[in-house]
Amino acid sequence: ADQDADTVLDEVEKKVFDIRSADMGATIYSVSDLLQNELKELMKINSGEVEVGLKTGFDVVDEYTGGLKPGEMFILAARPSIGKTSLALNVLRNVAMNREKPRSVAFFSLEMTAEQIARRLLCTESQIPESVFWNRSFQYSDLTRMTGAVDAIRKAQIYIDPTGGLTIAELRAKARRLK
Repeated sequence: ADQDADTVLDEVEKKVFDIRSADMGATIYSVSDLLQNELKELMKINSGEVEVGLKTGFDVVDEYTGGLKPGEMFILAARPSIGKTSLALNVLRNVAMNREKPRSVAFFSLEMTAEQIARRLLCTESQIPESVFWNRSFQYSDLTRMTGAVDAIRKAQIYIDPTGGLTIAELRAKARRLK
């Protein structure tokens, strides 16, 4: 009675998740027990048998990070209006619309509406700057590129949550539900 419904719901979801993954509970490992398997894994990566991580579409980023990997968190930080959202949306597009192996992607935005994000994706995919609409210099001959971009993005599994002020617990619960 003394907690709000969202907190209780998150705690219940977490407990259900914990029960499901109980067999993967915390264990203490001796590094000597891990080395042989890790050497084998590194050799598989080296030979190309195992994907290191999801390619971001930016070779320099992939070179430094090895790509996006499960269990790792990357933080994109910079001053306002530097292009953080643009870079994040380009990575999202490159992962979700990968020709060889497209993936489902969820984008949580604390600042922009879902419509703004969709518009940016559309302009990026069509390679038509959003500014041509603001200054009314859009050429109707480019409409084919726009409709082609709509078709391409529709096929991708991209999900947008524009909830402002989202807490980590709420984000985790939403991601769990979406997965």
